[in-house]
Amino acid sequence: MRQFRRLLASPTCRILVVRGAGGTLVAEIVGLLRHFSIPSGRIYKVAVHPSAQGQGLGRRLIAAMEAEFRRAGMVAAVAEVRVSNTGSRALFEACGYQAGERLPRYYADGEDGVKYRKVLASRPS
Repeated sequence: MRQFRRLLASPTCRILVVRGAGGTLVAEIVGLLRHFSIPSGRIYKVAVHPSAQGQGLGRRLIAAMEAEFRRAGMVAAVAEVRVSNTGSRALFEACGYQAGERLPRYYADGEDGVKYRKVLASRPS
């Protein structure tokens, strides 16, 4: 939790939300700009309230975050997903992400993760 709070306080953190009737939060995505040798955005969280699922909000949020990444000069987007999270894995794949390496015991409870990656633009010169 402390690490997530530090992420949210980072100047490179990006948060996008979708609000429903009365301003209630129905979906959100959290990303981080990473200025590495290959500038990449990392998607940390995509969440859609059960009452709003099936409306394409997850796809729209991922596309909007990718646009944020591109505006900031990121050339790739990455995400780590629990092996058991078939819904999120299918969402990222539907958005053009490629499953990559398996991440053994990546999560605190010991579950493996899978790294997903998508090229957003050619490398800057």
